[in-house]
Amino acid sequence: MKTFTHSQTFRKQTRKNKISRKGFTLPEVVITSLVIVLMMLPLSRLAFTTLTRTRYARDVGDVVAVGQQKLEQFSDMDYADIVSGNEVVDGYTLRWVVSNVAGHDAKLVQLEVNWQILGRELSLDFNNVYTR
Repeated sequence: MKTFTHSQTFRKQTRKNKISRKGFTLPEVVITSLVIVLMMLPLSRLAFTTLTRTRYARDVGDVVAVGQQKLEQFSDMDYADIVSGNEVVDGYTLRWVVSNVAGHDAKLVQLEVNWQILGRELSLDFNNVYTR
């Protein structure tokens, strides 16, 4: 039978206490999470701004196409049939005012295309002159 002295028993206990524990403490996890969240806030705003501007650019492209198509319709019409009016095309509101050009045998068409994006109403204006 083996007997241990007091110093041998103490050495065994200190070895057990020296075993490293793996993992993170709660304060480390909380601080790391807070840092990650604070870093993500500007990125989320950037993503939202990018999506908004991309949608606006797409809408402007669509509005230009709708406006040009309407102006081409006026080109194909008889001169006498070009009169003021309005209509809705693909969710875009088109209003046009036709006036005579002073001193010339021509008509000025002022076309306004309105649409909404994120609760804001926007518009784009087109002007064209048609002659006999």
